Amino acid sequence: MLLVDVERECRVNPMGSGYFGTMSRSASGESCLMWADMGSTYGPQMPEVNIKDSRNYCRNILGLSAWSQPSCLVATTVASSATEIRLAQCDIVYCGQ
Repeated sequence: MLLVDVERECRVNPMGSGYFGTMSRSASGESCLMWADMGSTYGPQMPEVNIKDSRNYCRNILGLSAWSQPSCLVATTVASSATEIRLAQCDIVYCGQ
């Protein structure tokens, strides 16, 4: 069985580098933004194929050396009309739990 098949809606390692599920909320409950819409923010770091297929799902897009766990981009209002885009961790369960 391929790692991708095993880790569809759960993760087998802390980084979740093979997670390809459909979680689209951060651990704090915020809705994730579309990765493709954030090209100017994080685009230069991400392979195009990963952005296109990831929609607004939690991912560790850069793989093994990137983020500490699957994450997504969220928008936070920081002033009366200013919005900050930031990376937020997602709470993805471990496989077998």
